[in-house]
Formats: sequence, structure tokens, C-alpha cells
Amino acid sequence: AEKWQSALGFMEAMRNDDVVPDVIAYNASISACEKSERWQVALDLAGMMQRDNVVPDVITYSSVITACARAKQWQHALDVFTVMQGGNLVPDVVAYSAAISACQEGARWQHALDLLKIMRKNDVGSHA
Repeated sequence: AEKWQSALGFMEAMRNDDVVPDVIAYNASISACEKSERWQVALDLAGMMQRDNVVPDVITYSSVITACARAKQWQHALDVFTVMQGGNLVPDVVAYSAAISACQEGARWQHALDLLKIMRKNDVGSHA
């Protein structure tokens, strides 16, 4: 089985044992989906987090954005980036890079430039 399938199996096993997955378990599963280009499963997992009352973090969002960008689903990636900003999380350089990559995949150059300007204005990544 691919890693994303193993990750989902692990999540299911946790549920079968009446264990609610935490943000780390979700992030590991989303990351496996990202690496396997399973963007829809990554989005589904992010939605499940709400159901389980698990609060997504910057890693969660960055992984989902990257999964969407790699699959050329730029609109979904930018939607997730917008949700992230509305959730009182400050996007880091990884999140911005993923969103900019999504813009590249969608040939949305102006939006990519706007994100770069915002990134610079907010001094994101200059201390890395």
C-alpha cells in the first residue's frame, strides 16, 4: 500500500480504538497525501479535523495547500490559504511558498506577485 493509504489505515485504527486523532496524526496523514498527490483526500482530512474538534495549525494548512498546488488545483490551494488567514493563523514562508506555487500552476502571476508583496510587507521569512 502507498504511504497515504497506510496513514488512513492508522487513522481508522485509532477511531476503532475510540481514540480521536490529534493534530499530529492528522498532519502526518495529510503530509502523506500531499506526497502522493492525493489532494482531495488531504482536503477531506482537513474537513474531518473540524468534526473531531481538532484545531489545524500552520503545518496542516501548508500541507493541504501544497497538495492542491502539486495537483494543479490552484483555486482550492488559494481557498485553503484564505481560510488559513481567516483562522487567526499567520502564514509562514512555507505556506506562502505553497500558495505562490499554486498561482504558478494556475498562471495567476498577478496574484503570485501580490502574495510576494504581502509576504515582504509582513516580513515573512526574513528571519529564517
